[in-house]
Amino acid sequence: MLLYSFPVISGPICSLIIASLQITFSSLLIHGILKQKTRFMIPMMVMYLIQIILILILSLIIVGVFMYLNIWIVVIIFVALFSGIIFLETYFLLIIRAHYFDMKRTKGQIHMSLNDQGGFSAPHIEHPPPYSDASPPATYYPDSKPPATYYPDSKPPPNY
Repeated sequence: MLLYSFPVISGPICSLIIASLQITFSSLLIHGILKQKTRFMIPMMVMYLIQIILILILSLIIVGVFMYLNIWIVVIIFVALFSGIIFLETYFLLIIRAHYFDMKRTKGQIHMSLNDQGGFSAPHIEHPPPYSDASPPATYYPDSKPPATYYPDSKPPPNY
């Protein structure tokens, strides 16, 4: 009797476990955003990544079966449906990831960030690094005549 009732119970129990994990990770995400703690955002990002991978595998299997059966209208519908789901899941993951890196940057934990042109920009340095000798290395200035300051206009480098 237990053997026959197991498939009936496993569906709702599995759904209950997934829903409770979703609620727990969403609560951790909200707490992490409100308290500016990035470590509470990681479980939600991992969950989204696992969901994207599982949905991608499931969609490939379903589309492959319907292609084998030559039911092309169903293939088109499933490709459109799963593409939309994967797009939304990826979008949500990227939004959380962007907020995660923004919080890390404001806390000073990221030393390099992307600029608008797609390259990396170094952090803003208030003062030039000190040298151990009185003069900088000869290869630093091609004409071997160092200026009065390391920044001729006494301005820090531009912040990209």
